[in-house]
Amino acid sequence: MVTKYSFPTDGPPPKKSPDNNVNQICEEFIKRSQHGFRKYGVTTERTDLDIDQWLQHLKEEIMDAVVYLHRIQRERALDKMVQNAEQLGLYDESKTGC
Repeated sequence: MVTKYSFPTDGPPPKKSPDNNVNQICEEFIKRSQHGFRKYGVTTERTDLDIDQWLQHLKEEIMDAVVYLHRIQRERALDKMVQNAEQLGLYDESKTGC
């Protein structure tokens, strides 16, 4: 079922979204911000970094994300290989003792 919702056109925007997924993501952003502040003692409003340093931080974060993606893809590929082998009768996990 599709729920229709319209935001008010005047006044401040609502504190919550009608979309619970958006609300959960917002909560994660806040928790991550709080964690980062406790860990590093600064926010992204800091002024001691120039644009090239911010770009370097972004590049490093994206590089980490690519590593995470690669790991997940490898795991999924291995799972698919095991499934295919099981379907072909070439592998039986119950006989491996693991």
